[in-house]
Amino acid sequence: MLRLSLLLFALLAAGCYDDAGVPAPKNDPLPEANLSLSDLSARCGDTPVRIVQDIVVAGRVTTSDEAGNFFCSVVLQEDGTGVELMAGLDDLFRVYPPGCRIAVRLQGLAMCRRFGVVQIGTMPAAGDYAVEAIGVRALLDRYVACETVDVRHPVPRIVAFDELAPDMCGCLVQIEDLTPLPSEEDPTDWKWEGYRLFEDRAGNRIATYTSTYARYAASEIPKGPVTLVGVLQYGNAGSIGKSYMIKMRDENDCFR
Repeated sequence: MLRLSLLLFALLAAGCYDDAGVPAPKNDPLPEANLSLSDLSARCGDTPVRIVQDIVVAGRVTTSDEAGNFFCSVVLQEDGTGVELMAGLDDLFRVYPPGCRIAVRLQGLAMCRRFGVVQIGTMPAAGDYAVEAIGVRALLDRYVACETVDVRHPVPRIVAFDELAPDMCGCLVQIEDLTPLPSEEDPTDWKWEGYRLFEDRAGNRIATYTSTYARYAASEIPKGPVTLVGVLQYGNAGSIGKSYMIKMRDENDCFR
């Protein structure tokens, strides 16, 4: 029995990787969504809750974890609402490439809102305030279907500061004509790592967040007016305090 179980596990695992051991793109028939991402967001609060209903949501992938800033997660968006799937695995950009369409069966998973964004994962231990990552490919394949036939390049919504709203958190946005501000802790430090502030000509400010593990964390921020692209968030930005934030996918999300 043990030998048979191991063989079945190996066959399941082999279906997710190519000959070089790299995760392979998926192309599954998608189940029909029966709830919009907007309606899901309206049901989501700040405390993790288990989803017991037979709910399927769908959207297009707007992020990539290739540069390491979106660590083990993927954001899907549909009709102006975005949610983050806490997959808990590396190299998601190979399995769920940006622009592909995915559907998620939510029954048995959990959701809560963090940094203004609906996050989907598994139910955490009592007292924890964020969902746990799924973390097992066989489980991820059970809940998530991906269609890679009709891949469309993610296009951010160009927004002004006065258009920013809480229900836009999780969406891919673009804000133009921003100037990076020096760090209060070290005015000579112009690296991306951590929280950085940007300001427009009217004095409006927005933060960026770059993980220590992002490939571009140690790169210097371009000087002068720039355009930022990324997933909109809202929350405590370290010493900056409460702020809207842009979480970039890679260094190319900042350009002149």
